[in-house]
Amino acid sequence: MKKILFYILVAVTSYFAGVLAYLGYLSLIYDQGIGSEWSKLLGWTIPPYLLIILPFYTLMFRWGRASLWLRTLLFTGLSIAAAASVPFLTGFGLWRLQDLFSPEMVLFMLLFASSSLVFTIGTFIALKKRGHKLFMLASLIIYIGAMLLK
Repeated sequence: MKKILFYILVAVTSYFAGVLAYLGYLSLIYDQGIGSEWSKLLGWTIPPYLLIILPFYTLMFRWGRASLWLRTLLFTGLSIAAAASVPFLTGFGLWRLQDLFSPEMVLFMLLFASSSLVFTIGTFIALKKRGHKLFMLASLIIYIGAMLLK
């Protein structure tokens, strides 16, 4: 039971780590916050995370034979695919291939790539059965950071 709860914590923390990376980049580079668009950001990013990213992450870590290089390559491709699904959720769709490399799409790729990095760290901690308290402390910091940058 504790293992399942820890994996749920890893999944939620990885999502909010991506949101924190998105908001942090938006704040540092563009000097702006998300403001009243917070609910739209969650509405655009939660479905790709739950329907594309999270099942794939789970399958990859259940399949223990994949090398770290292969996982990194697949997670990068998956981040691009999840980011490409966001314009469909916003109602714009993808009209040209160059839209994949617009500044907005790079922000969404950063969100999903950061999420995969934290998920990878969390699952390795779960497999090693060490560092749970440190990960929970980091999770708390990530949640607070995401709420403060909002």
